[in-house]
Amino acid sequence: SGELVAIAMKAMATDPSERHANVRALQTDVSQYQEHAESLDLAHKGGEELLRARKSAEYELYAQAVAAYQNSLRLWSGNKHAQTGLREARLAYASCAYERGDLDLASSLLDHGDESHAKLAERVEAARWKRAKRHRLVAVLRGAVLGVAAVLLVVLITAFLWIRAERERAVQERRKAEA
Repeated sequence: SGELVAIAMKAMATDPSERHANVRALQTDVSQYQEHAESLDLAHKGGEELLRARKSAEYELYAQAVAAYQNSLRLWSGNKHAQTGLREARLAYASCAYERGDLDLASSLLDHGDESHAKLAERVEAARWKRAKRHRLVAVLRGAVLGVAAVLLVVLITAFLWIRAERERAVQERRKAEA
């Protein structure tokens, strides 16, 4: 991995001032690498999952990439590759969700304090606002349609009762006239 190569390059540097101060310093770097190896492996796995997710646009693969990076950071919070990968995976996952219209999912994945997420966060919030506006309009229209239907029903019932009453009155007057 890149970290192990960096340790080896430092150990083999031609300029003595760029090398480890002593064998103990080299051993410390190698020991730290070994301690962080699992975290680095998980971060690498996260990168592979993210590549697969970008190709397939499958939510599950994005979720696996995010989880791999998060687990990597649980093991070693200083893992820069995992930090960057998590930020990129969440942004890519949110972008995929946004494209599919899953605005709440997209918003939940974005880090609103991260500049690299800011543009998408603005687009997601604008889309959520438009969606809420449409829902309010639909609710108002639904209420208006129900109101018109209720008025129409009252008018029809009233007309039916009035016509029936007039018919009965006409029948009674005809009976009186015939008698």
